[in-house]
Amino acid sequence: MPQDLDDLRYALAFAEQEDMPLVVIGGAANLLVSDRALQGVVVKLQGILGGAEFAGDEVSVGAGMPLSALLREAAAQGLGGPRAPGGDSATVGGALATNARTAEGAFIKYCSAIYFLHPDGTLGEHAPWGPTGWRTFESAGGRHPRGCRLRLERRPALVDRRRCSIG
Repeated sequence: MPQDLDDLRYALAFAEQEDMPLVVIGGAANLLVSDRALQGVVVKLQGILGGAEFAGDEVSVGAGMPLSALLREAAAQGLGGPRAPGGDSATVGGALATNARTAEGAFIKYCSAIYFLHPDGTLGEHAPWGPTGWRTFESAGGRHPRGCRLRLERRPALVDRRRCSIG
């Protein structure tokens, strides 16, 4: 498991140099592997890309962050947005890679940018296009999602009814 982006770049370079397939996983909550194992370089992103930085109504979040943790942190800051997608996505990267859907529609519709890593280790950013934004993010050309920036909404604070008294 890479400890930082330099470790991740090293893994990408190694896989390319040795002509080995690269398999990127997040939390591996929904991962099935053959008894014959994987032949290639496996990179788990949950450690180094498992955090979130909030700035106003937006959050920059790593691909390895569990969706449940992101939603909890957002709620603690009075923010809301997409509900947890249905299906098999347990991390932000999984939701991006599988074009996961929520009760409100596609998870990706909340993204104002998607950050990715090129096979050569350089970083890139994919921004929405057109008046309606995007529908999907294709990992064409070996690009691997490393996170995204989500637009969230301020939500009214919940009232703790156990502490309220009418008198």
